[in-house]
Amino acid sequence: MILRSRPDVVATWSDEKSARRWLMFCPHPRKPDGSPLPPSEPELKSIAGCPMKCQEIRERLCRLSWWMQRL
Repeated sequence: MILRSRPDVVATWSDEKSARRWLMFCPHPRKPDGSPLPPSEPELKSIAGCPMKCQEIRERLCRLSWWMQRL
C-alpha cells in the first residue's frame, strides 16, 4: 500500500466535504452487519459548523502518521 499526503488538496475542501470524508473514515453509527451508515445531515452540520473541529480534521487527514495509527 502506498500512502501520499496531499495537504494542498485537503486545503481546498469545503467544511462540509471535510466533515463528510471524516465521517466516512471514522463512522460512529453502523448497520447490523457492521458496515458504516452514511453520515446524517445533523452529524455533518455539527462538524462543519465548528471551524476549530474542521481545522483539526484537516490536519489529521493530512498527517501520514495519523493514518498509520488508524491502520
